[in-house]
Parts: sequence; C-alpha cells; structure tokens
Amino acid sequence: MSWDVSIDIQSQKKLDKGYKACNKAKKGELFLIYTTISRRVVSRVLSYPSSLASLHSHATSFGFQQVKEEEKSKLVGNVFTNVASSYDIMNDVMSAGLHRLWKERLVGKLSPFAGMKHLDVAGGTGDVAFRIFDAVNSVKRRAVLKRGGRFLCLELSHVDIPVFKDIYDLYSFKVIPNLGELIAGDRESYQYLVESVRRFPPQERFASMIGEAGFEKVEYENLVGGV
Repeated sequence: MSWDVSIDIQSQKKLDKGYKACNKAKKGELFLIYTTISRRVVSRVLSYPSSLASLHSHATSFGFQQVKEEEKSKLVGNVFTNVASSYDIMNDVMSAGLHRLWKERLVGKLSPFAGMKHLDVAGGTGDVAFRIFDAVNSVKRRAVLKRGGRFLCLELSHVDIPVFKDIYDLYSFKVIPNLGELIAGDRESYQYLVESVRRFPPQERFASMIGEAGFEKVEYENLVGGV
C-alpha cells in the first residue's frame, strides 16, 4: 500500500510542477505539457494491477513448460480427463504390456493378506487395487498410514544405462506422442506425460525424500533398467 501512495505523491508533485511551469507558457504549450504528464500518470495507474498480480503469482512446471501455479491443477486435470477413456490401452501399447508385469511385481512385494488395509494413490484406473483385491478378495482404503505401515510406489523414472537411455528417450519423445495422437486422438497429453516423467526426481533422490519424510528402511528396485 505504501508503494502505491508514494507513486501518487510523486505524480502529484510532477503535475504541480507542470502547472507552475505552464503559467508562463502559451495556451498550446500548456495543453501539450499537461497531456504528456497525464499520459504518464495514467500509464502508471493502469500498470498497477498487472504489477501487483505478478507479486502473487508463482511459476511452476507443467512438463517442460512454465505456468502459473493456479493454472497447473486445471491443466493436469484436463490431461487426465482427455486420456481417461484410452488410459489402459495406451499403457498396453506404450509398454508393450510390461506394465502388467510391473504391477504384479509391486503386489508381490506387498504380499497382501486378508485384513491388511491398503490405499491406492494416483493408480490411474485402479488396476493395482483390483490386483490386490484379487489377491486377498477384500480391499479397504484409509487416508493415512498407521505406524508400522508400508508405502510402495510404482512409477516411471530415469534410465541411466548407456545406449538404452538414448533408445528410451527416442521412444518417449518421438513414438509415444504419435501413439497418443493415433490411438487416443490426443498428442499434447502424452507429450506432457513424457516431459513430466523427466521432471520426476531420480530414484536416489526420491528415495532420500521418502526417508526425509520419516520413513525407515527405504529401498528401490529398477525394473527394465529404470523405466
């Protein structure tokens, strides 16, 4: 608020100075000087909203793009709305069916049993939850982990194996968006998908973040070289 007031005071001083100077000038000069000063004041006043808005808006990543924080949730929501109807078939095509084996491996690591409580977070169409359901014939969900509970995450990540990394990058950026356009009619959403995977923390960093959050005995396992 003090910033706005100081600008107004400075502008008023300039106007007063202009008026005094124009008392000794011709009428035409008075109009010219007054118009010039007024335009400067108006342009400053009109710039206030955009200047103040920029103080309260922060940039965040949406794939490789930088967007306003308040816009990201809507953009991400649009992505998943667009891909929902073809989500499972695109997973089959992009991974050549390997995502099914990865999910079986995840459930195997969990070793679910009757009475164990589970929470499937961001699981797409709930494929993992249904696999757990098949394993124990019962799935119950809770919002938080109890003491002694386990957190398992199955996520696309980073590949560091020479040559294979180049092949994976080529497949990700050249093939997957085209498959999205061909099968789902949505190239942009799958372009965002491969970009967001690259923005995800590397395996070691993500494991350390989980440890910093208070979890113990944190470990990770690379499947298909880290894919």
